[in-house]
Amino acid sequence: MRDSSHRIVHQNALNVIIVTDRGRLDPDLADALAGHHVDIPALRDRADDLDTLFHSMPGNRGLRLHLAAFARLRAHDWPGNLTEFRNVVSELLRFDIRDIVTERHVEQVLAGKGGMTQTQSHRDLLLEALYRNAYHRGRTAAQLGISRRTLYSRIRLYGLDRAEAGRKRRFLLCRLV
Repeated sequence: MRDSSHRIVHQNALNVIIVTDRGRLDPDLADALAGHHVDIPALRDRADDLDTLFHSMPGNRGLRLHLAAFARLRAHDWPGNLTEFRNVVSELLRFDIRDIVTERHVEQVLAGKGGMTQTQSHRDLLLEALYRNAYHRGRTAAQLGISRRTLYSRIRLYGLDRAEAGRKRRFLLCRLV
């Protein structure tokens, strides 16, 4: 094999010989892969890959990592390896982030939303989106990427109303000051 800067990672739980015999895997590829055992280091040992992995995750809509956010991801031990990383990125993508993922976003996800339950977190995110859109449900649903029917269901589920949105607005303004 030639030395290359490209990485090819293949993980398979199937028996390569049987799959090749059934015509589901090219014999030349099977020969090239056969006998090449590759040890893939734990994610904590290849922190330089985090940025590339973040940008290649499905659902990433061109978001970038702030340097502090990247540093926080690098500092995490990743005991759940790639599965944990996927879950963290999935949670980050649920935030209403326009451009750049900040360290605060990463901290909230890694800390389990600062002690909040997932329901509380979703409720707060929905409330923030409603506030940002002046409680206009059509714009809020579009911004969150959900249907208006789903938005109405979640508003009822979380017991949100305009008074709650006003309290959240005062809370957000206090946090900004």
